[in-house]
This record gives sequence, structure tokens and C-alpha cells, in this order.
Amino acid sequence: MKTIRFTSQVSNDGILNLPLPDEMKGQNLDILVVLQPIQSSSTHENAWPPDFFKKTYGATAHDPIERPPQGEFEIRDIL
Repeated sequence: MKTIRFTSQVSNDGILNLPLPDEMKGQNLDILVVLQPIQSSSTHENAWPPDFFKKTYGATAHDPIERPPQGEFEIRDIL
């Protein structure tokens, strides 16, 4: 058994294309489809969660990040 998860859009005529790996060609398959609508098309999966900055602003105020001296810059040969 192999599980394949992907996000797809149903066309206006109600057809969902299901591309399968080449290794499945010519096989009889038992297929289980779970339909779960995506909450909002405007929400990007890599977006910041709502109120992220309000909840996290100042979270490290008690332990500020300090950058130690970086030392001398290495002078390299020109390529």
C-alpha cells in the first residue's frame, strides 16, 4: 500500500485529475479518496499565523541577543 497526498483543484465541470506515478501503470488499484476543502484560498501555507507578531513581540526581552566581535575579515585573492 502506498499513500500519496497532494492538493488539487476540481475543474468547473466537477472533474478531478489524479496523476499517478509510472509504477502504477497497468495495475488494478483500490482507491480511497478523502475530500477536505481548503479553509481559505488567500491563506498561504507559509504565511505567518494570525496575530503572530502581537503574540511574539518582546518574547526575548529578558534575554537579548548579543553579537560578539567578529574578528578580522579575511582578505582573499581576487579571482
